[in-house]
Amino acid sequence: MIETVQSNLHRQRGALGTLRQLLEEEFSYLKAGEPGRVTGVEMSIQELMRQIAAERVELKMTLQKQGMERLLGWIDTLPAESAQPLRDLTRDIDLAEQECARQADRNNKLALALYDQSKELIEFLHDQVKPKRQDVYARNGRYAGGKSGPSLLRGRY
Repeated sequence: MIETVQSNLHRQRGALGTLRQLLEEEFSYLKAGEPGRVTGVEMSIQELMRQIAAERVELKMTLQKQGMERLLGWIDTLPAESAQPLRDLTRDIDLAEQECARQADRNNKLALALYDQSKELIEFLHDQVKPKRQDVYARNGRYAGGKSGPSLLRGRY
């Protein structure tokens, strides 16, 4: 049981290290303005998150088989020489999660800033192209010939 939990925690720690690297790579692509590469990295991040979640579900099920609900509660029941490496792993996982959360927050802020910048640029360009006078074009997209004053009626018999 201890080996099963320990190997699961090792995999989670490794996955979180990889996640941090992917988040840093995503940030560099955001800064460089390479949306195609951001999309590719984002897909990898999502898959890795799915795998981490699966590892956690597996760990929870393993603990529930032993009648335990919480990992740290189970670790507290172990002898000190077995418990300490597991405590170290859980501490490392917690720190890695915090690093990933900080990097994800930075990525999110940069992505939103780039979105706002693009949106403002598009609005500016739209305002520059849009005619200043509203009566220039008709609804069908043709130039509306405005009448400046009275005109004669022309008709056929």
